[in-house]
Amino acid sequence: MLHELKTWPKHFADVRAGIKTAELRLNDRNYQPGDVLVLREYDPEAAEYTGEVETRTVTHVLEGQAWLQPGVVMLSMSGGERDASSNRGNTPGFSGR
Repeated sequence: MLHELKTWPKHFADVRAGIKTAELRLNDRNYQPGDVLVLREYDPEAAEYTGEVETRTVTHVLEGQAWLQPGVVMLSMSGGERDASSNRGNTPGFSGR
């Protein structure tokens, strides 16, 4: 399953740098290992997408633990190889807004 997600600039930069390898998310999409996350950088101040994109694969879904709120999951991610479609403005069908 493919999931397109808004990611704020600071978190996006950490994912791109390879230092953020997990996402804490509301499990409103029934995330599963093997799912693909298309992380689109979103500037909340400008209220628009920047056009930058990173793609990661879900390797593990942690849920139901006492320290997680109900309905929230921690998604472990792998990947990070950038391809031509992850460059600004080159994502087919994505206007960046």
